[in-house]
Amino acid sequence: VGSLMARLHNQSESWERPVGFTRHSWDIDGLLGDNPLWGCFWEAEGIVVNQKDLILRARDRAKSELAEFGKADDRFGLIHADFLPENLLYGNGEITLIDFDDSGFGWHMFDVATTLFYLVRDRVFSQVLDAFIVGYRKHRELPDSHLKMLQAFMVVRGLTYLGWAHTRRETIVAREMLPILIVLTCELAEDYLSGNDLV
Repeated sequence: VGSLMARLHNQSESWERPVGFTRHSWDIDGLLGDNPLWGCFWEAEGIVVNQKDLILRARDRAKSELAEFGKADDRFGLIHADFLPENLLYGNGEITLIDFDDSGFGWHMFDVATTLFYLVRDRVFSQVLDAFIVGYRKHRELPDSHLKMLQAFMVVRGLTYLGWAHTRRETIVAREMLPILIVLTCELAEDYLSGNDLV
């Protein structure tokens, strides 16, 4: 999966876009602005006052760190933005990526965080992360300075999922996922603000 993502990022960086090509942007405004692409996560049902305060403080810190990280070509470009296991098909020894409807311009590390988000509390997370990094670095540089941003992007990914569930709260999937997302995102935000490492 790491190898596949690296090759995708290489392709998107070298691809000559057609005239008039446009996609939405998973930039600071798209992720954390006043009207995020996937909804106002801080308004999600079930979030209590102290959780909302925590989420907004994490949002403010992430906005600052993402602005400082910048949008150079080695870290920002056309990404998949939904690089989840359920969008990966395996057969004949190959992994194929599907479902590009969320694809837009964003940080490569946002793709990485998307792939790893739901595994973050798994006991094998550190091994999965190590394997992913090895695979990615076979095809593309992944500086340690970029990896240091993973924790921030994991929090951001959690916030976007809260927004997604909030704007789709009439669906069974969103109603089932929202309580889980609130707990996990708040845990990640607490660690992020407290300086506790991801692994």
